[in-house]
Amino acid sequence: MNEAANAAEKNIQNLYTLHNRPIPDGYHKKGVYNGPKRNQTIRKTVSAPFTNAQAPGQE
Repeated sequence: MNEAANAAEKNIQNLYTLHNRPIPDGYHKKGVYNGPKRNQTIRKTVSAPFTNAQAPGQE
């Protein structure tokens, strides 16, 4: 199990070094990177058409 974990860790680091991107802060804490930027963009895209009117399905 420990060997598998080490191999996975190396794979992750290789992926990020290949694309010259730093490993995101939230990755090792949660296992999946759900950063604040991603959540904000999702919220903006969802709520953009309904600025003044109410969104459908909400009372």
